[in-house]
Amino acid sequence: MDPVTLLSAASLAFNGVKKAVQVGQDIEVVFKQLQTWSGHVSDLQEWIGQDKKYKKPSLWQKLT
Repeated sequence: MDPVTLLSAASLAFNGVKKAVQVGQDIEVVFKQLQTWSGHVSDLQEWIGQDKKYKKPSLWQKLT
């Protein structure tokens, strides 16, 4: 193979790896944001569960 073809192939391989790493970093950022949001949802559900006025009344409370 001539040097121009080898250089072209190496450049193409490098750009492919570079793009794959960039996509991986983007995915990591998205999953970190989703993890943050799920943590906030969990905190909100816990807060609602602790507040008595937002709790569902039990069957006994409904009957009395």
